[in-house]
Amino acid sequence: MTTAVSSTLTQQRRGAEDLLHLVLDERSWESWDQPIDISGYEYAYQQELRAAQERSGTDESVITGRGRVRGRPVAVVANEFKFLAGSIGRDAARRITATVRRATAERLPVLATTASGGRSARPWTGGSVPTADRHSTASGRAASTSRGTVMASRGGPRRPI
Repeated sequence: MTTAVSSTLTQQRRGAEDLLHLVLDERSWESWDQPIDISGYEYAYQQELRAAQERSGTDESVITGRGRVRGRPVAVVANEFKFLAGSIGRDAARRITATVRRATAERLPVLATTASGGRSARPWTGGSVPTADRHSTASGRAASTSRGTVMASRGGPRRPI
């Protein structure tokens, strides 16, 4: 694993793939992502998504998968700022949820990066609830704050996700 960072990378915002390259063991990345179907969205939004895909090189604001850190397997959720400023919509939230569930089933720790532009969720997701399904928490609620999204549970608020 290389820890040296070039001076050009330190002066630019790192993308999700840059971060994977810096953190994960060489040749250990395995994507868990399935292609996103945007055909059900309005034409104007499809165009916006296509432009974001061109800019970022990804089909969503998060990429997920498995890798190794110093030989230990980890599940990964990496946020890509170049895709709509890293905002989390329904499809990205579904990816995150699926990754956490798979990591739980496989007993893997989850390594997650954030690259948000400051918006808590895309407005077309039906509000500020970034979870893919409301069964992700015990109470099924989420609240957005200036510090991130706090998931509510019977035991009280959880740390930002």
